[in-house]
Amino acid sequence: SEWSGDRIRDIYEGKLIKLCLERDIPVLGVCRGLQIMNASMGGTLYQDIATQVEGTLCHRNWDIYDQNFHNITFTPDSRLHEMHAGKTGGIINSIHHQSINDLAPNFRVEAVSTEDEIIEAIRYLPEGANPDDPISFPYLYGVQWHPEFMDPNNPRLLSAHAEFDDFLQVAQAKQFRRNR
Repeated sequence: SEWSGDRIRDIYEGKLIKLCLERDIPVLGVCRGLQIMNASMGGTLYQDIATQVEGTLCHRNWDIYDQNFHNITFTPDSRLHEMHAGKTGGIINSIHHQSINDLAPNFRVEAVSTEDEIIEAIRYLPEGANPDDPISFPYLYGVQWHPEFMDPNNPRLLSAHAEFDDFLQVAQAKQFRRNR
């Protein structure tokens, strides 16, 4: 309640997301990145999960910060499910107090928190797009967790390589297509 947000940053980042969409520049949104992606494209957010969503997990714990973990479940037939070789979910870190309330049009939920169904990953999938060909439409993908903080030596945690590899492969393919 003591912080009113950063409206200028919100507007600026929202415009950047729309510009990237128009120019077919891939975007991988992490935490706030997912939130601003959803909000700027017509969705809404819970401003504070703990006070607005009854019975939710603790999605941000300042005392343990990036060591706060929970399970996520992948949406069947999602790209995230495919990227993780058919796994049904995994354990991720959780450092956020905001989350998606209403999903923006043309986005698909890719994962939810297993225990409370808070949306944890989204992907832009416009009507008529072929989900098996991610370079044929703009790539906007967001995760609520912080893959950059995931310890690669902890086998309990979901590997962050899949998200980064997917993003880089699509970006490279789109760049190659532009240069032809």
